[in-house]
Amino acid sequence: MDFPFSFGQKSSLLLIFFFHGIVFSFLLLRKGILFNNKSSKWLSFLLFLCAMYIAPFMLGYANWYSNKITREILFFVPFMQVLL
Repeated sequence: MDFPFSFGQKSSLLLIFFFHGIVFSFLLLRKGILFNNKSSKWLSFLLFLCAMYIAPFMLGYANWYSNKITREILFFVPFMQVLL
C-alpha cells in the first residue's frame, strides 16, 4: 500500500498554518479552562474551525484525492464551517 501523503510546496506551506492553528487552539483552550475565561474558549473554538477550514486544501494538495478511502473522507466530512 502506498503512503497516502506526498507533501509538496503548496501542501507544506498550508501544513505550517494548519499546525500552528491547532497548537494555538489547544493552548487557548487550556488557558480558558485554567482561568475559567469564556472568551479564550470561544477564540480557541474559532481558531480550531479556521484550522479545519485549511485541512481539505492541505490534504488535497498532498494527493488525498487519488485514493478512494481518503477521497471519501475529504468529500463527506464537513470541514467547511463558514456559515457557522
